[in-house]
Amino acid sequence: MKKCSYCGQEYPDDALVCATDQTPLDSRESMAPAPSSEPLATPSAANADAEVPDGFCSLGQFDVFEAERLLKRFEESGIRFLIDKVERRVFTSGGVTHGAGYADATSIEIFVRQDDEEQATKILRADWKV
Repeated sequence: MKKCSYCGQEYPDDALVCATDQTPLDSRESMAPAPSSEPLATPSAANADAEVPDGFCSLGQFDVFEAERLLKRFEESGIRFLIDKVERRVFTSGGVTHGAGYADATSIEIFVRQDDEEQATKILRADWKV
């Protein structure tokens, strides 16, 4: 049995990469990094509260559906990435039919390996062209 050293998900011995975060899998659990109370890296500009994993950089936060579409393109291109679900409560004015109040807002922050950043940025720019 293999275990992802980043997210901890387990896979069969023939799996090579974590399906969730694209981390290479190793069957030896001793390869997992020891937990640390220190942040992994400097927070990204997109989300000052997020910790950027070592060796990765943030591309920003995206709507769930846009993130899904973009991540499929990254997978097709072999770009290694991690994601972080960001949930927060936001105030909404509600408009005429709904009263003002709070709602939950979800976005996905995408981190790519630093050596894949240039290719990921090209895909991102091409994806947003109208």
